[in-house]
Amino acid sequence: MEKVSAFSVYRSIKLVPGKKKKKSLSKTATKRLRDAVTFAASPERELDVPTYQEPKTKDTKKSKKSSKSPRKNETISPDKDENCSCSHSETELHTPSISPTKRAKKSKQKKAGGEKDVVGEKSRQSFESLIYPVTVKTFYNEVWEKKPLLLRRHNPHYHNGWFSCHDLDQILRQKVVKFTENLDVTSYRDGKRQTHNPEGRAHASNVWQFYEDGCSVRMLNPQVFSNDIWEKLSTLQEWFGCFTGANIYLTPPGSQGFAPHYDDIDAFILQLEGKKRWRLYAPRSEEEVLPLFSSGNFSQDEIGEAILDTWLEAGDCLYFPRGYIHQAITSEDTHSLHITVSANQKNTWGDYFKLLLPVALELALEENVEFRKSIPRDFMDFMGVVNSSQPSERREEFVEHVQRLFRGLVDSLPVDAACDQMAKRFVHDSLPPVLSKDEKSRTVSARGERWDPVSASVAGGAAFSLATEIRLLRKRCAW
Repeated sequence: MEKVSAFSVYRSIKLVPGKKKKKSLSKTATKRLRDAVTFAASPERELDVPTYQEPKTKDTKKSKKSSKSPRKNETISPDKDENCSCSHSETELHTPSISPTKRAKKSKQKKAGGEKDVVGEKSRQSFESLIYPVTVKTFYNEVWEKKPLLLRRHNPHYHNGWFSCHDLDQILRQKVVKFTENLDVTSYRDGKRQTHNPEGRAHASNVWQFYEDGCSVRMLNPQVFSNDIWEKLSTLQEWFGCFTGANIYLTPPGSQGFAPHYDDIDAFILQLEGKKRWRLYAPRSEEEVLPLFSSGNFSQDEIGEAILDTWLEAGDCLYFPRGYIHQAITSEDTHSLHITVSANQKNTWGDYFKLLLPVALELALEENVEFRKSIPRDFMDFMGVVNSSQPSERREEFVEHVQRLFRGLVDSLPVDAACDQMAKRFVHDSLPPVLSKDEKSRTVSARGERWDPVSASVAGGAAFSLATEIRLLRKRCAW
């Protein structure tokens, strides 16, 4: 029996060659898999987790031979996490599995009749790939906004296609990247966080010199410069239903770029190159659980003991909700490149009610005469903080009347109108979609006005009027 800590640890399922006819997990293997990746309920609680391994095969033997023991000069093991304040061990599973891609294809095949929601399928597939091998249902029931999740995949190529150091170099050389607006160079030494941005364009030679001097490089909006990131984020935002952003972080060996802090976004850390030591700290109070705003920089003595102290290697993923304090540092022998995918900023029930209640009050003032009547002329004699500890009949009547009016307000809440305002904000803030070839053929990008050399005139124009009917290119998209 092994121990698993409060944060959830998954090792990616290594595929074992078997009979081609077997395309899904057996019932026994599924049960063992489910039992072997159990979630803990709280930072203080530890669960006994059974370890399940398939019989040894050539592949598993080969993987064991290739696994290297920690170097003598390394004080922290990337696998054992010796400095983690809450002990845990990671369960390694060797069992066949169905990939998110195949699962998406099967769900398409089962869909009978009607127009296929291609965008919805693609966004679900992208999210499944992000949290694989955890299922969507398990993630939202047991992890989302509740606790961190660590995914070890033992596949350095798992995140291929997102971004690389070579991509960063090419962007700096070929596109206009500006300090502060698009890119920061930072350092964190002796408990002090500094930003070293000069003015103007971030030329490759300048950025790499900062890097050589031990500074971290943060690209603030990589989707502006990378089509791959743009496509992935625009797909994921369809799943999350809110703006989905990203930052790129490149850190040289043996350095740290940022002080401990928490953010106002839910973060998915995708380790792209190298490795990095991450330490997470639970929210220190109820006010810091799912906060509305990011924190300032903390000193080391303000944050307590880490609930997670681990190394992320290429291919790994770490999720943590907003409000979890975090800091990260590289090892002395290699750099680190990771991308933070962010979601859920200003997308709470509270933000919804900020839109809902003012509209509801305006409607009540227009439609209900009770809201337009004057409050008692002498209300200051029995209401207010100064009178809050002095019960009186007038005070009780006033409070009861307020509650009665509020109940009337609730009965006529314009819930759909407020949802439309949230949707309007999403459409305004979200990334433009990456159009498919078919979609692009139905836009001005491919079929608009153009020069016709045969007729020596402009062709392809279309006249629009207020009566012209249009069709949305896809759901939530008229671009």
